[in-house]
Amino acid sequence: MINPLKELQKEHQKNMDELSEKTVITETNRLLSEKGQEDYEMLKDLGMHHNVKKVMDLKGKKIEIDTLEQKYGRIYTRDEIKAIACRYALKFRRTDEYKGYVDPAIMQKIRELAAETGDQIDASALGRKFYILAPPAAFELKEEIIERPRDPILFYQIGYAGTHYRAVHQWGTDMGWWRQLMGWKYHSEGNYFQYWFALMFLIIFAFSVVLIPSWYVAIHSAVIAFCIAAARLTNEEHPQRDWDVIWENDIKPKP
Repeated sequence: MINPLKELQKEHQKNMDELSEKTVITETNRLLSEKGQEDYEMLKDLGMHHNVKKVMDLKGKKIEIDTLEQKYGRIYTRDEIKAIACRYALKFRRTDEYKGYVDPAIMQKIRELAAETGDQIDASALGRKFYILAPPAAFELKEEIIERPRDPILFYQIGYAGTHYRAVHQWGTDMGWWRQLMGWKYHSEGNYFQYWFALMFLIIFAFSVVLIPSWYVAIHSAVIAFCIAAARLTNEEHPQRDWDVIWENDIKPKP
């Protein structure tokens, strides 16, 4: 079973470890240890400042995250949420688009967030700064009520830049392996082709072997499945060639 919040925590920890490693570059620290800005300007004039600038930017990013976490506790970047949303084919949308089951504890969690952080959470903030990470079905209006949704997570957007978020509340049940498969199939064109080839082969073979009990059925099924998978891969209506396209078209939160 998959718990997206735990996966997000792992992603965040991995990124923070990498950030810490990249900012402890002895060469750069040595270059800037004595006369930081003056040395940097000299390197810039020499055209040799690029690596130093990267490290300085990373240090600034780490300081920003550390500062925000002192006030908000553990926070997540947009890129970290994007990685989990893409990995498991989830959507990250504002709360007004969510159509699934609502946990009554949400209101109390928001009040606790406001008391803990000191942020003013008024009608404007409620309408623009809260987001839900959940499977696509949770954003589709249905007649039946789903009492146990698949792990929706409520996020609070810190500031208005949309770069950092805090997880406020999670409810529902863990997601199964099928959700991971749904994300896996879009990770590359090869994965997408394999998914449809395997699916079509099993369906065609299952029906054909009943009608024509022969080993030729396997070959015929494979050929037909290959053609269908190739057709879907080259279909102009399939825009999800990579995760940046998916994020921009289907997952990225609306302003």
